[in-house]
Amino acid sequence: MKKEYGTIFLIIGVLIIFLGFTFSAMAAEFSADLKIKQPDRSYEFKYYTQGDLYRLEKFTGEDRILVIADRKLDITWMLNPEDKIYMELKGTDAAFFNPVRGWEAAKEGTKEEQVGTETVQGYLCEKYTYTPSGGTEPGMEAWYLPELDHFIRIIAHYGGGYEDGIFELLNIKEAPQDDSLFKIPEDYQKKNLLQKKLRKKKLLDRCLPGLKRI
Repeated sequence: MKKEYGTIFLIIGVLIIFLGFTFSAMAAEFSADLKIKQPDRSYEFKYYTQGDLYRLEKFTGEDRILVIADRKLDITWMLNPEDKIYMELKGTDAAFFNPVRGWEAAKEGTKEEQVGTETVQGYLCEKYTYTPSGGTEPGMEAWYLPELDHFIRIIAHYGGGYEDGIFELLNIKEAPQDDSLFKIPEDYQKKNLLQKKLRKKKLLDRCLPGLKRI
């Protein structure tokens, strides 16, 4: 009987742990301010996320942008509210047009190593370093928050006398996000706007790490 009770409590304990991870993952919806600091200037955007989806927006200034992206599908949709049109970019094709995808791409092809934990903005994060292929020193450092499944701070070491680049999510507010934030409005038309992409590229590539040196 004691053995049976022990088994029951073990199963309950496993279920509690499993459900805890499940609900934690489901609860990973939040909004934040995304600040990207480069040697020549800083950029600020609003950031929203719901599961694999995220939205990046800024409606004023020369670096205005409205992006919806799906990390699982690795697709970025760039929206133009003025003309009610959008274009679709897949994989690293979006790296120069979506700052978030650009910083993610900068880590690809490097050697990742977890080097402990550190507290960032009151959150206990896992710290990682990223060393370029053939390199001996990390080119990037990143702080990953498991409970939100996000890197909330990334530092790019440019060297050559340049200041570090910093990607950081600030003012994180955990709360359910409206589904409509991550959907392309029905009255938007899909377009292939190469010229507009190139003009947007000139504005956005300056807030990306490593892909194009300042």
